[in-house]
Amino acid sequence: MREYLLIRPEQVVSRMELIEHYRDEEADPMSNVVDAVVTRLRRKPREPNLLHGVRGAGYRLSVA
Repeated sequence: MREYLLIRPEQVVSRMELIEHYRDEEADPMSNVVDAVVTRLRRKPREPNLLHGVRGAGYRLSVA
């Protein structure tokens, strides 16, 4: 997922877009896989928190 966000810096990417990119058509859109990966990325100790949630829209990776 990080790679997908890296090729779209500063663009808002929806949860559904992330699910569709990494899963097949039978993926459960109610799955919490995206949320779990986002939480892990935010907890990385040596990396600044550049991943931001955009309420009602998805996630955005900020570039410093």
